[in-house]
Amino acid sequence: MEKDKLLERIKLGLTEADATISIAESVTSGRIQQLLSQAGEAMQFYQGGLTAYNLNQKVRLLRVDEQTAARCNCVSEETAVEMALGIAALFSSDYGLAITGYATPVPEMNIHQPFAYLAIVHHSTVLRVLKMESRSTEIDPSQEFYAIETLKNLASVLI
Repeated sequence: MEKDKLLERIKLGLTEADATISIAESVTSGRIQQLLSQAGEAMQFYQGGLTAYNLNQKVRLLRVDEQTAARCNCVSEETAVEMALGIAALFSSDYGLAITGYATPVPEMNIHQPFAYLAIVHHSTVLRVLKMESRSTEIDPSQEFYAIETLKNLASVLI
């Protein structure tokens, strides 16, 4: 789906529900926030977001469980959900969205194909948690893939 149409669907879904959203990113390093800010009238529904790239910041800012996150290098369904709940609480938004993963292979960790976990919550209810696998092993295409797939998933839960 074309990016502009996707952003319009998200805008309509959130504004018609009079709802707000905030974003917590790791693997996409702000790319989703940048895209969402391009939606028309984003100030009506987009509360903001943050990029937390390491364990300490995820624990401190998003209230991620340190022991659980440390065991998986912060890349798991549980951590994504905790990040989504944490960002929604931090920004007092109706929806929280979070993504964490790998944009390139990490051979020393036996990760040969990049993957990421996405979580979308509405208040304290988990609406979606899923694993995405990038077909690319390069950072830019992987991040772009994750960002667009995340927006598609967000649009689908809002409709």
